[in-house]
Formats: sequence, structure tokens, C-alpha cells
Amino acid sequence: MVPALLALSACQEPFAEDRHDLASFRIAAVGGALAEDASVRVHAAVWSGLGPYHDTLPSLEWSSDTLAASGQDAALAVTYPARVGLVASNGDASETAALDLAAAPVPIATSGFIPGFTRRAVALDIAQVTDPIADRLAVEPGDDVPIDVSSAVRLTYEVPEDVTVHWMGTGGTFAELDAHSTDWFAGDVVLDDNEIDSTSTIDPGVYNLLALAFDGAGNTSWMWFDVAVGVEGPLLYTDGSASDGAGGPGGRIFPVDAEPMSGVLAADVVEDDSAAGIALENLRVAADPPDGGGDPAASAACTLAALAEGGCTRADLVGTTLTVQGEVR
Repeated sequence: MVPALLALSACQEPFAEDRHDLASFRIAAVGGALAEDASVRVHAAVWSGLGPYHDTLPSLEWSSDTLAASGQDAALAVTYPARVGLVASNGDASETAALDLAAAPVPIATSGFIPGFTRRAVALDIAQVTDPIADRLAVEPGDDVPIDVSSAVRLTYEVPEDVTVHWMGTGGTFAELDAHSTDWFAGDVVLDDNEIDSTSTIDPGVYNLLALAFDGAGNTSWMWFDVAVGVEGPLLYTDGSASDGAGGPGGRIFPVDAEPMSGVLAADVVEDDSAAGIALENLRVAADPPDGGGDPAASAACTLAALAEGGCTRADLVGTTLTVQGEVR
């Protein structure tokens, strides 16, 4: 049975922010993975309220029954069914969340299935955000390219059929198509009794999105996406698959000053005033393979996902060389 879909995400009076919005400090996702000693390794995607980066590490306090642990990738011995609670704080604000495990956590992608994603421009306008799903699906998506202001992009998080995906972002409007796919519009809509009251465009830029997959038994997986709106190239598109219980390299996009290239790439990380918080300079094909072998994300303690989720700070990454799999186009 396909789980019920989430409603259209939009700013509705009198609320300026809902749980689809990556706006203020919040816990965006929580996941667990089974460790070798049969404990549960817990991880969270904590949104800083600034962007996909943290300038100070959030405090993460985990608890289950009488047990407690701190930090990202903490380990807890639990008895199933188990509820693992989390309190996250940045000093000014705090949030709580819980991970309910019916049994020992398993990867959400089974039988060798590796989660991936598609991101393709689609010729829809913000005024079509409430069009019937069948009508929107009839519009075939195009290529993975920047979209115009007020236009749309079709996103799919490729996970097993019995899994539901919840979408979050730093702007725009989600209009879901099925349990795994959504159209994201580069605009805002105000609804009145599920009818469009007004629409407005959003500013050009790179917007950060998060796809969170869950199976109803406590198993989760998530992936970070970016969407470029009204931005001209060259752009670096990173790629890679998500990890269960951790964000993975995902589909990030960065404006760069570089010629077209692809493969395992290296870049110097500098602090930046953009929404991303960092910029990538001196992009080049990596001279040597990363220490993690075929996975560039495994080659450094501070990755783009760790930076976004509160595993490391911007100061940890600035001044270093970042290795990513990707393409400049």
C-alpha cells in the first residue's frame, strides 16, 4: 500500500514557517544504524538556521531508557522496540525529536538497492502549483539544468516502493506527485481553502533541499539536494548516493570559476557570504585518489553533509582541500 502523501507545502496564513521549511534552527532528520557490537549508532541532520553549515557545533543529547550518549554518531545499547530521544541545542534554541525503532535498524535500501536521485527542469509555472497531479505528470521533464524564477524542477529520491519521502527546503514550494517524487516551484504561494490566493517569485540563487525517506519501522535515509534558480554557469554539480542514517554527498551545486571537467575533483574551500557559507576555488581534477578509496566523502572528517548536519563547523572546512565526485558544466 502506498502511504498517504503529504499536503502541498506552502506558506499559509498566519504561519510563516512549517515543517517543510529549512529556516530556523531545527532537527531535520534522525537515523540509526546497527553497529558491530549490536548497539545503535545514532545520527541527526541538524539545520543551523544559517544555511547548510554550522559555525558552532550543536549539542546533541541522546537517551533511551536509562542510557545516554552525546554527539553525532553516538552509540546506545537498546532493547526493542525502542524509543531513542534527542535534544539538540545551539545555545539559543533547542529542539526535541525521537527515533522509534520496531526492531534493530536495517538499511532502508535493501537487496543491493542504492538510493539515488533525479533532478530535471520541467516546464511548469508557479500558477500551476495546484494543477492536478495527472496534468503535471503529463509535462515531461527536461535536463538537469538551472531553472528560471517561477519555473519548476522535478525531483525523485530513488528508494524502495514501500518507503515514503518527506521534502524540506530553504525556499520555494513543493507539490508532491507520489511517495517518492515532487515538483519544486521557484516561487511562493498563499492558499485560501486550498485555492491559490496569490503567488510570488523567489530570488535567484542556489536553494538547499533535503529529502528524508522513512519506512514506518524507524529506518530512515536522507539526501541533500541543491536547485539552481536563475543562475548562469559554470556550476559544479556534485553527485553520489545517500547513506542510511547519514546524508551522503548528495546533489549539491556550487558556482565556480572553472572550465568543464568531471570525475574526482579537488577544490580549495574559502568562507563566503552566500547562502552556502563557503565557496570552492581552484577547482581541478584530483591528482591522487581520496584516502577513502572510491568514495570521496570518506576521505575527510568534515564533508559537505557533515557541515550541513552539525558534524563539523565551517572553520573546520575553510582552508582545506575538499574532494568531491562531480561535474562542471
